[in-house]
Amino acid sequence: MKTGNLLLFSSLLLGWCIWVGHSSGAGARQDTDRTGGPIASGYCVNCHSGGAFGTDVSITLLEGMDTVAQYEPGATYTLRVDISAEGAAGYGFQAVALDADNNGAGMYGTPGDGVKVTAVNGIDYAEHSARSSSNSFEIEWTAPDAGAGAVGFYAAGNAVNGNGGTSGDEPDTVSLVIDEAVLSGIADLAQQINLQLAPNPATDFIRLNWSNEHAQVSDIRIVTLSGRTLQQRVLDAEAGAIEMQVGDYPAGVYFAQVSSDQGIQTKRFLKQ
Repeated sequence: MKTGNLLLFSSLLLGWCIWVGHSSGAGARQDTDRTGGPIASGYCVNCHSGGAFGTDVSITLLEGMDTVAQYEPGATYTLRVDISAEGAAGYGFQAVALDADNNGAGMYGTPGDGVKVTAVNGIDYAEHSARSSSNSFEIEWTAPDAGAGAVGFYAAGNAVNGNGGTSGDEPDTVSLVIDEAVLSGIADLAQQINLQLAPNPATDFIRLNWSNEHAQVSDIRIVTLSGRTLQQRVLDAEAGAIEMQVGDYPAGVYFAQVSSDQGIQTKRFLKQ
């Protein structure tokens, strides 16, 4: 009986994977995040595997034809996901924009061909509306209001062989972090608090110094590229400096997020 139940379950799982394998995105069909990001339940490889297309996924934020390194609050950009795969018969993707607390960041606008917006657990995802012959997907994205801080974009792309199932496909994931630009037309928090971070690169610790003359700093976080908070320190009103240990962190890029009554400023640093 147990063996029969196991076989039945395996058959149902296989059938479910085949059914979603040539359909629209994971949000619409499975009501789940498959981007491989910090709140995802895995990514497309959970079902799709076995292909050898050399799949490589890239994600870019564009203003016109120019690549954006920092976003301006409230500005509208084009989010583009490209899937490079030699010999694939079709393509699909899912992408999400998250803030440092892993909440949805910004707002999607007009989708390009073969793209739609699907809500999963209160967060909007851009994903393919059906298996596409194009390996490039675009959608408008409007940046959040001032003070949101760095935004992480997470995407999974899938290259498929078109056999109607999930075997012989090859997915890949990618992430991108875009910092918030400091605009002179709004409160320039960096100047108001005269924030400094050293040493950078860091090995054992970072030390942050600031002035409370024009803005009151309330807390500081250390955040990973994927948006996960590693440390958070709540500060006394009189504090003007803090030392934070980073010696146990793997080498890589991190962010120190400083919150005050005037907004949020993000400082990037390298851990060696």
